Amino acid sequence: MKPTNLLLKPTGRLVISDFGLAAFAGAQIRQGRGRGGTPRYLAPERLADWAVAAPVVNQEVTSDLWSLGASMYEFLTFRPAHEGDSIVKVLRSIATIDVTPPRKVHFAVPAELDRICMLLLHRSPTDRYQSARDVAADLRAYLRAPGKKPAKRSGIFGR
Repeated sequence: MKPTNLLLKPTGRLVISDFGLAAFAGAQIRQGRGRGGTPRYLAPERLADWAVAAPVVNQEVTSDLWSLGASMYEFLTFRPAHEGDSIVKVLRSIATIDVTPPRKVHFAVPAELDRICMLLLHRSPTDRYQSARDVAADLRAYLRAPGKKPAKRSGIFGR
């Protein structure tokens, strides 16, 4: 998942597109000689698979959630979570550097969105959200938070 796979419909609902690398749980995808995925949005635990174009076996939901977090980070801060002028530098950053919290990059990021984003981008898969349902619940709770102005549309996260 990356920002270019997230489309905003005229109704205000956010939809995911391009399931070219999607697989059922437990399935195996063999990329042949090519590599699938965009390096900047690969979870740390997926780097070795990408580097050797290995088959992806039992890909965990948490890896996809990390990619969602990397996209969310970019939406909140207007810059990628991991930067570099080469693929090697981006991959090294993902493997070794913790992300700067969005609020430290852009002061206007709400604290709750900062917390959600950082949970999505936790380096350890076991310390991330464990399901998309949990992420959605926290995002919905944020959208319903007291003091927030109600959205004129259904909201980008849908209902």
